[in-house]
Amino acid sequence: FTNEKEEQPDQISQQGLSAGDSWSSATSLDRFIPPTITQSLLSTYRYRSGNRVQLQVEYFSPSVQCHCTWQVQHINDSVPQPVQYGSIVNTNYSSTLTIDSITPELQGLYIFHVENVYGHARTQTDIIVNKDDTDDEQQDYLEYQEALEEPPIKKKHTDDESHLHLQGPYHKRI
Repeated sequence: FTNEKEEQPDQISQQGLSAGDSWSSATSLDRFIPPTITQSLLSTYRYRSGNRVQLQVEYFSPSVQCHCTWQVQHINDSVPQPVQYGSIVNTNYSSTLTIDSITPELQGLYIFHVENVYGHARTQTDIIVNKDDTDDEQQDYLEYQEALEEPPIKKKHTDDESHLHLQGPYHKRI
């Protein structure tokens, strides 16, 4: 008799761990619905070396239990790997990856993946890091210096008929 009593709790606990029962919090209307990305990543982001990167994805999953991951495939990598540099904050229906100081070595394809028992969704972006921003700084400085100078005098374009032209002692409007 003791063997039979021990078997019954085991059968109950095994049933409690079945896939159908572990997702019992989902209503009948929510069945068979995979997660959906509601705010995806842009296809490409460009940063200067040292800038802070913050990527945020929003999603909807009718199932309470879902799993989110961030991966990166750096330029010289053959397959994506879990993100190691940065912090990830997952809240209800959103996930944010933050890299405090991006470097050229961290550029690559960043992938967000969310899944529940009914399916999965993903979004991805290429992060490009300008290796040498001294050229950009020099260009910004030159543009600033040009802005300080007097604006150039606009030249008349004789072939542009939208302007007033002086012809002889009177004006002709075209």
